[in-house]
Amino acid sequence: MSTYISSNGLVFDNKQPEINKVENGKEQGIVDEKEYITEVLSLKVSDGNLNETTLYEGTDVTASGSALSIVEESEGLKTAEKKIACPQKGSKTYTVVARDSAGNNAEREFTITKPIYDITADTLKIADAVYGYTSTPQTKITF
Repeated sequence: MSTYISSNGLVFDNKQPEINKVENGKEQGIVDEKEYITEVLSLKVSDGNLNETTLYEGTDVTASGSALSIVEESEGLKTAEKKIACPQKGSKTYTVVARDSAGNNAEREFTITKPIYDITADTLKIADAVYGYTSTPQTKITF
């Protein structure tokens, strides 16, 4: 159990910050090392004593990361939120590290992959078919 002294007195805190994604207004825990196929991932970190939250591109948490702004919400809960867009192509891995005033840490690594909505063929080949004709019609389809 971790403790610290604040203006509210001695605080006992043994819970690490929660790291969630928000989808359709509902919060779901970010699963470590999971791939999320989405246009935008809404990240939300919350804890009653949230002290700092950092988002790193990749898995190296010793590199420079982006600090997320912490906002105090109602009921004394502090949160940090960030909308992360998918990469232009392929996938990108992120690591989020959250720390509260008592020293409890939470860390999650996740990957965001750009969704593929359609696949465009450069060439389409149609098999020859006579269907009652004496010869095969010549058909060329281009895109």
